[in-house]
Amino acid sequence: MSRRRSPGDPSRAISYLRVSTDDQSGGIESQRAALAAYAAAHGLHIVAEHIDAGISGAAPLDRRPGLVGALVSLRDHGAGVLLAARRDRVARDPAIMRIIEAEISRLGATLITSDGIATGDDPGAVMLRGVLDLAAQYERGVIRARVKGGMSRLIKSGLSTGTPPLGYQVADDGRLIPSNESKAVARAIQLAAEGLTRAQIADRLTAEGYPARGSRWHPTTIQRMITRARRHGGPAACLDVDPGQ
Repeated sequence: MSRRRSPGDPSRAISYLRVSTDDQSGGIESQRAALAAYAAAHGLHIVAEHIDAGISGAAPLDRRPGLVGALVSLRDHGAGVLLAARRDRVARDPAIMRIIEAEISRLGATLITSDGIATGDDPGAVMLRGVLDLAAQYERGVIRARVKGGMSRLIKSGLSTGTPPLGYQVADDGRLIPSNESKAVARAIQLAAEGLTRAQIADRLTAEGYPARGSRWHPTTIQRMITRARRHGGPAACLDVDPGQ
């Protein structure tokens, strides 16, 4: 077991910034400005900055290169503070937050947020940190549900949400319409009903000459394609296509 390091210099800080694809506010520049203002007001010297862009706050530590780099910098610079804009910038999952804070503590540092909320060691601050972490987890769940629901409604209404799902193409007016891939979708559903595995379906589609978007059909693509088709009723053309064609 790793032993705890000596306390770092409380006047030296490592700044950590994170944005994910579903962030509505709190971009990199606004976070950086908030950290700089906090540091200036509290006599902190930011000696290194680390960023995770396009990464969820629920991602584990081994999928957060910016955060891992910030932890390494705490050690290398002898810094006593990891500075973030808000706790949800560090993590949106209470369990992951506990792991991160334990590692920060082991490195002889303290997590401080520029919003100034729940940074003390008194029981009230400790309780508030727990409440904030649970609120961040709840907010993440709400955002995901809204995004998922919005995309589902757009697909059902026939409007494109970006890259069209397998079996569809985007018409000139932006609507989703069945494409030639609908034959592959219909064939995949038929093979799944016959009991073939996703890997077997991928091999069969390739052997039967159904064109894939990539170099070949993959089991994960088959799974996603069948799930989406069943959930949304599939391309309209699926019902009218002879799977053997």
